[in-house]
Amino acid sequence: MNTLRITIDIPQGLADQVASAQIEQEFKQFIAMKFYADKKITIGMAAHYAGMNRYDFEQYLAQYNVPCSLLEYNDVMADLEKMKDLTAPAQ
Repeated sequence: MNTLRITIDIPQGLADQVASAQIEQEFKQFIAMKFYADKKITIGMAAHYAGMNRYDFEQYLAQYNVPCSLLEYNDVMADLEKMKDLTAPAQ
């Protein structure tokens, strides 16, 4: 997989308190959550990028009060209409 490496400066006090692997993992999780919340990626993609399974990622979202479904009213209504078409008896 192609990747983009990003370098960020971390205050020494933080680096002294937290292992760099933990900082990297939490940064990946946070960025995945942010991109999901902004509807830039799907929840499945976000979980993958965060290095988590879907269930654990949904639990992570809940910790930050981010809904695991970003469907809006119009999305749900459109899906209901599609379902009606699928379940209508053939004429």
